[in-house]
Amino acid sequence: MRSCVVTPAMRERLGLDAADEAGGGEQNFDEIGEVVGEVAVDDWCELMRKRLIPNLVALVETKRAWVEIESWIRIKVKPPPAAPTVVNPSKIVAEARLRAGRSRSGAASSPFLEAVIHDLQSDAERDGRRIAIDIPAVRRQFVEACLHAPLR
Repeated sequence: MRSCVVTPAMRERLGLDAADEAGGGEQNFDEIGEVVGEVAVDDWCELMRKRLIPNLVALVETKRAWVEIESWIRIKVKPPPAAPTVVNPSKIVAEARLRAGRSRSGAASSPFLEAVIHDLQSDAERDGRRIAIDIPAVRRQFVEACLHAPLR
């Protein structure tokens, strides 16, 4: 089966016989293959944009289960979000104590801690990052640090 129309000039140049034109060079699309699944248009376009269609076709040709192929499509089209970055509580406490030390009163207090946490969350949100802060652990460490190591 040929994938293009062969003109008389092409036939002559390539040295093809008219006998090679069995079926008039037409393709028969009446044969319907097995439908294994459907891909949403948006997903198809995203796979095309990422140049992943050959990979998809290869999966289909290896006769993988459609559920497995759908899973692959979901991961490639909409990857799972990155795991959040866990912020070390001692770094937050150190920054809060540093800010408290710069204040006029010099007293370590909760507003400094809350400001550091707020700033970290705002920065992460602005940058499209996810962070995880163990707020109770941070507060415990902050209180312990203030009790055991007074500000200078």
